[in-house]
Order: sequence, then C-alpha cells, then structure tokens
Amino acid sequence: MAISLQSGVNLTVIPTEKFKTVRLFFHFSTEHQKKIAAKRTLLTSLLETNSLHYPSQTQLSEKLADLYGASFGLNVGKKEIFIK
Repeated sequence: MAISLQSGVNLTVIPTEKFKTVRLFFHFSTEHQKKIAAKRTLLTSLLETNSLHYPSQTQLSEKLADLYGASFGLNVGKKEIFIK
C-alpha cells in the first residue's frame, strides 16, 4: 500500500503478521555532487553515533540492548546507472 505524505515523499507499507520483527527503511535519492558527497558521509556517521538523549556511543548501545537487542544503521551509497 503506497501513501503520499507530501509532494515527492511516499510511504510504502507492507502489512503482514508472518514476522515479529518490524523494519523501517528510509531511502533518499539525489543527484551525485562531488562537493557534498563527503559531507553526506560524515553526516551519516554523526547520526549513527550521536544523539541528544544518548550523547555517547556506549549510552546509545546500552539503550538499544535494553530494547531487546534493537539495532539501527545508516548507509550512504552511490547507485550506478549503466546505459547500453
């Protein structure tokens, strides 16, 4: 089921009762620009290890462990488009 949240922002929901795990994926796409590629990579590192409520990586890891082994991760990648 696809839901339009606003122009250019769509939410896809795949409801099922087959699994106990809940997964959320956020995909952002933009044209590759050399000037901001390094900044974007640095930003993902900061978002993955820093938080207002859990300022150290140890505190964040402890909280995730308290949530029955919850985890999260961030990734930046370049999607290659090949034209034949």
